[in-house]
Parts: sequence; C-alpha cells; structure tokens
Amino acid sequence: MWKIPPTGSVTSASFGPYSGWTPTALTSDTSGNAYILWSGTSGQIAIFKVTSSLTLAGSYAFGPYSGWTAYSFAVGPDGHAHVLWNGPGNAVSLFNIVLGTSLTSEAYGPYAGWQAGAVAVDTSNNTRLGWSDASTSQGSLWNITSSGTVTSQTVGPYVGWTPDAMALGPAGHVRVLWKYTSTGEASVFDHAPNGSITSQPFGPYSGWTPTGLAVNNDGDTELMWTNASNTLSLFDIGNAGSYTSSSFGPYSGWQPVAVAPGP
Repeated sequence: MWKIPPTGSVTSASFGPYSGWTPTALTSDTSGNAYILWSGTSGQIAIFKVTSSLTLAGSYAFGPYSGWTAYSFAVGPDGHAHVLWNGPGNAVSLFNIVLGTSLTSEAYGPYAGWQAGAVAVDTSNNTRLGWSDASTSQGSLWNITSSGTVTSQTVGPYVGWTPDAMALGPAGHVRVLWKYTSTGEASVFDHAPNGSITSQPFGPYSGWTPTGLAVNNDGDTELMWTNASNTLSLFDIGNAGSYTSSSFGPYSGWQPVAVAPGP
C-alpha cells in the first residue's frame, strides 16, 4: 500500500504474501484509515483495516458463500463496511458490517440484464449502488437510504461505453467512470443531487487503460490509468476540468490495483 501526498515523497507498507489470497479493492474512511479487500480462492473474503500510518489495525474474514462473489466495498462515516456481492442470475446482496461485531444483509434482484458493480456510502450513510446493462449500454445509479428506501436514475444508452467505477464527490455529487473498451477512452460523469449530469472525456492514450476512480477531500477527481508494463498514471482533475498527472513504475512483479482518497 502506497500513501501518495500532494507534495513530497511516497511512503509504503507491505502485507503478505498470503497463499491463495489476492488484494482486489481499496477504500478509506473519514478518519484516514484505509481498508483492503482480499479475495480467496474458495470465494471467501477478508478486510484489512490499515491506519493512516500504514499499520495493520485489524483483519476480518467472511464466507465463502456458495455461488456468491464479492465485487466492491465501501466504508461509511459510521465506520461500517458495505460489501457488494453478486450471486446467481446477477442477484445482489449488500452486507452492512460492524467490523468485529455484527453483520446484516439486504438482497436485491436479479433484474434481467443488469449487474451491480460498484458501491459507495455518502456522508449521511446512504448507500449508492451502480448497475450496468451490457446488452443495452445503459447504467443505473441507485440511492438506498439508511431506512432502505430506493430511488434510481438510469442513463444511456451509450453504445460501446460501460460504467466501471464510482466515487462520492462534495455536496452529494456522485462521480462515475465510464470506459470505451475498444478505444481506451474514459469519461467521468458527475451526478448532482437534483439529477443533472455533466461529463468530461479523457483519451484515448495509446496503450493506457482507465482502471480506477476516487475523489479527494478537496473535491478533485483522481483517475487512475495503467498500461501493459504495469506503469501507473494518476490524473488529478480539478472542478474546472484541468488536470495534472503523475506517473509511477513499472516495478518488476508489481501491479497497481486500486486508488482511494486519504485524509
């Protein structure tokens, strides 16, 4: 895990190796703790809680659950972990986990053609759930209140484009990364609470693929790109649309996995 400050040097900490386990996702909370989602070969998962000083504060294992795979997770301001599982027929289960204490879950679907792929939690502990329909090139953004009420906004179709990642911006905005697979282009959609949408395209950049999205505490979007040599490029995108970029690697044997905001 790397901690990349706006200026200055990078600090890092290593975890593992753990036979049969692969780190697959990363998120963070409002206190500066980071959380690593590990996936096991038997379908189980583990969540590592890592402090802002990059020390391991705890680990928690779940599963396996036959037919179910964990795809994404987020941590709300209350410290609860929200894990998105996809099951038979693209059914969905959302785990609300008080780490080390309790677990509750809520099931949704299946909905023909639709698959959930991203989850986020806003400052009011409402859950945002991102869906895509590959056959129609549409996306749908759900807002699930803490009491369980669901509202949704469907966008598209955008032929050739697929929603891939999601992050929460300031003032209740949600940012969604759309990818155009055949060309490697990216477009970042900003969904306002009133339902309006703006978008900003990037690329294509020969050999580079958009692979991750985060929003910093200053409201800037972090768009992660990788290439075949496992080099990482981070775009820091301001609200006005201008951006700066920083590149890292390649480092032999290492592959960039995910990006999340720090404190």
